[in-house]
Amino acid sequence: TLVRQLFPDSQIYPFKTFADLAAALEADKIDAFPGDDAVIRMMMAEDTKLAMMDEPIMETYGVSFGFQKSEKGEKLRDEMDDWLRSVEENGELERIQKKWIEGEENAKTLPDYASFPAPNGVLTMATEGEYAPFNYYRGNELVGLELDLAARFCQDRGYGLNVSAMAYEGVLPALASGKYDFAGAALLATEEHKESVCFSRPYYFAKAVMKM
Repeated sequence: TLVRQLFPDSQIYPFKTFADLAAALEADKIDAFPGDDAVIRMMMAEDTKLAMMDEPIMETYGVSFGFQKSEKGEKLRDEMDDWLRSVEENGELERIQKKWIEGEENAKTLPDYASFPAPNGVLTMATEGEYAPFNYYRGNELVGLELDLAARFCQDRGYGLNVSAMAYEGVLPALASGKYDFAGAALLATEEHKESVCFSRPYYFAKAVMKM
């Protein structure tokens, strides 16, 4: 929608992943593609041949966790909001963001959530796995900013954590169906999305930019 508004004469081609977009750009099959600033900056750090437009194509918008639209889901959402508010106030949230967005890869570590005690039960999380630095595979390990936050929330609140990766288009339907307790896939709390799930307060504020 943004591209059509800003470049009405452009031709738009669909790709499934950012890796596919980057390959198409380097092969001169496309001229540019949009994405969150954190994602684009991480890609640019890995490939210095690529550049970014000076001005964002969309100003700041919030990225949130999604929850079931039910009494149980809204209660868990409120618990997440309370936790996010506390780590924002004590500076921990900013430190975690900088680690995943600006830090060296070997410093990007996760809590060992597989070994958490779970006096309050185990939460299931749906994510994508193709959207660094929010969620991505490093070898066979699923890592990212969202998993780090989810793990720390569960550790602080006495939950275990199981994480499943899937195609982005399957995340919200899986959450809405009740298969998962919450989701983290760089989700935007749009009016359309709010019809099927509810959202936490934003844990990150992004800008949409164009990579060329």
